[in-house]
Amino acid sequence: YSLEKFDAFCFFGSGDVLFSLLDFLGNKLCGKPIYFIRRNPKNDKELQSFYKESTFLSFSPSSLDFVLDLHEGGKNLCLVQATSAPSKGDDLSSFVPQLDRFEGLFYDLLYSEPSRMYKAVKARGGEVLDGLPMLIEQALLAQEIWWGESASYDFVLKKVLAFLNKEASL
Repeated sequence: YSLEKFDAFCFFGSGDVLFSLLDFLGNKLCGKPIYFIRRNPKNDKELQSFYKESTFLSFSPSSLDFVLDLHEGGKNLCLVQATSAPSKGDDLSSFVPQLDRFEGLFYDLLYSEPSRMYKAVKARGGEVLDGLPMLIEQALLAQEIWWGESASYDFVLKKVLAFLNKEASL
């Protein structure tokens, strides 16, 4: 996906993974607004210094409504689910009704069990990405650090997909 396609970005969460993402994406975002829908404001100041165009909102469906209203239903909005909440029992289903009018890209960074939000957008035919690409990129970087070289992205993707298909058939 080309970042130029998006007018704004909205992240669910404000944890450590976002610092890595903003470090990587920061210059590519070209001053576009970023919204953080988060439970804990502890990283707000640091995130604001990292990326000036940040707006911080409470972790509520009304915050998502606010962002969608600002951006015409999210036509050119990238929503990124970056919390660990689904792996801790909160499937984020309280946000699902707002996603009925969402028209952008939904990216769930989790690579174990996707959030209910991801499943809802996917079920209605919306654009979605799961955390598999991030998992593969992390594996490739780890290989590079450990061994000085890494396998190709396509090779690792094939192996992961084969493993997942094998596991699904058990």
